Amino acid sequence: MSPYVWDSVAFWVHGGIWQKYIDIGGPQACCWGYPVSNEISGTNGPTGSDFIYTWFEGGIVLVNVPAFATYETHGAIWSAYFNSGGPGSSRCGLPTSDVLPWISGTIIQAYEEGAIYTTTGGGTVIDC
Repeated sequence: MSPYVWDSVAFWVHGGIWQKYIDIGGPQACCWGYPVSNEISGTNGPTGSDFIYTWFEGGIVLVNVPAFATYETHGAIWSAYFNSGGPGSSRCGLPTSDVLPWISGTIIQAYEEGAIYTTTGGGTVIDC
């Protein structure tokens, strides 16, 4: 567990979110940077699933409460998920996997109601 200071403000990261953040490389990992929020909790409107997440400079680490699992979301998939409503209201629901390598250098993330993935042409598809 650790408090992090970002822009003169400290944020507390702990539990499953802290462990996932450390497992994926912490602030030195490809795109994560430092936390920019404390834990945020809520319920996804379309699915009714509860969540807890911490926002980092490069994405979020989210606890899918019904699944008892913690997942990371970053990059183009995080942008698409956020723009579709994010944890609180995306029709995709909550993540059920980390962002994973997929076909021909693309990436994919599974959600309760489908998936979000990138294409070889650089686009992002929300299939939920």
